[in-house]
Order: sequence, then structure tokens, then C-alpha cells
Amino acid sequence: MAIIAFSFLSVILIGSVLLSLPYATKEGTNLTYFDHLFTSTSATCVTGLFTVTEIFIDFKINDCGNVPDLVEHYIEFLNEERPAYALGYLAPKAYKEMHGPKNRKVSTKC
Repeated sequence: MAIIAFSFLSVILIGSVLLSLPYATKEGTNLTYFDHLFTSTSATCVTGLFTVTEIFIDFKINDCGNVPDLVEHYIEFLNEERPAYALGYLAPKAYKEMHGPKNRKVSTKC
């Protein structure tokens, strides 16, 4: 039983070190060793979780006044521009236009 635990720990630590190397990190990201350790643990244990930092890199919140505009802009970005793996690397809007029902009528009655 100890050899299994040691094997898992070894793979996690080796993976976190490899993820910390410069060629494994996108330029301009500010990830810590703990981000790499978390990702390596998640990959080893097959949960598929990873840290997300794109909101903090792409959008700057300067004051409370611009938060609604930033959220609206980010939702637009997610729906219209960002490719999604689960949708065959299409943005949700493009996927809906390609595969969604045509001429769908929406009822206004409650």
C-alpha cells in the first residue's frame, strides 16, 4: 500500500516540477508553484481540474463602477469569440447558428 502512495506522490511532484518549467507556462501568466502542484495532482487523480486566471489577466477591474460593463463584455466574449472544446472548438454562438434549430418561435405567453 505504501508503494502506491509513494508512486502517486512521486508522479504528482515530478509533474508539478515539469509544469513549472518555462516552456510549460504561457508567457505573461503569473502562476505559482501551488497552481502547478494543484494541476499535477488533479491530472494524476483524473479529476481534470485546473486553475483559471484568464479573467484576471484579460480584464482589469479598476473600480466598482466598471464591473457591470466588464461582466457584460466577458459574457459576450465567452458566447461569441472563445472557442469551446466541448463544441468542437466553436464559440457557443457559432455552434448554435450551425447546429441549433432554425426559425424557432418563442412564446410570449406565460
